[in-house]
Amino acid sequence: MDNNALIIKVFKIDYSFIIKNYLEPKLWQKRWNLLTYKNYIFTLRMSSIDVQDEKVNFYVRLEDTQNTTDYRDDWNDYSGENYAEGFVQYSLKINDSSFLEKMIDTAMFKCIEKLERKKIMGLKEYQELRAGEKLEEETLTGIAEDFLDANSVKNEDIRNAYIDVFVENNKKIESRLAEYRELKHYNELTDLYLLFANINKNEKLIEAIKENILDYEELRALDKEINEYIKNLETEEFYEEMQENLEEV
Repeated sequence: MDNNALIIKVFKIDYSFIIKNYLEPKLWQKRWNLLTYKNYIFTLRMSSIDVQDEKVNFYVRLEDTQNTTDYRDDWNDYSGENYAEGFVQYSLKINDSSFLEKMIDTAMFKCIEKLERKKIMGLKEYQELRAGEKLEEETLTGIAEDFLDANSVKNEDIRNAYIDVFVENNKKIESRLAEYRELKHYNELTDLYLLFANINKNEKLIEAIKENILDYEELRALDKEINEYIKNLETEEFYEEMQENLEEV
């Protein structure tokens, strides 16, 4: 038997049945498969019923069943969460199962984006650049503290507010990492994006993927720029440059 024969499976869900029977307890714990591809699986489940607003709430989940990737979140935490979820809130006042299906398709796409973002942030190269964020904050904080000490500012509230503003106005790595993520967009889960786009006949998404084919030269240049900036953080030249940005208390 060909091992690739069942690599892709799209499940037909009777959304009208779910809407008509949302009060049936047997459906409350049920999980529907939406799409499976390689080690990725999309599932759907009910999460709650909002009686007051007449809404049924669902969760769409995209899970990497191999769990071999170092997925990271915005706080740089890794807790084995090899999945991404999307929330769907369906109003019973609409009474249109095709509308629910469109909402679920949108949630599926957002799940791909979320999982890709977590995958990008777990990349070794990204993590090496991200490590510089802490050094940058500590360096900028130290410069501001030296200035406040030199000006005999002892009030903790004033000091904390001044330091927060100075660090926020002068940090650079955060925005550069955002550029890194944008360059990688559509390039880490490309085949999953293309599969989803073709299933939904989404030509606009297909074109967006093609237009965002990774420019490795641009990525290498950005990587080099951030690394050079990190190396420069602890130099006298950087200290003197940042002193020019200090404002009088």
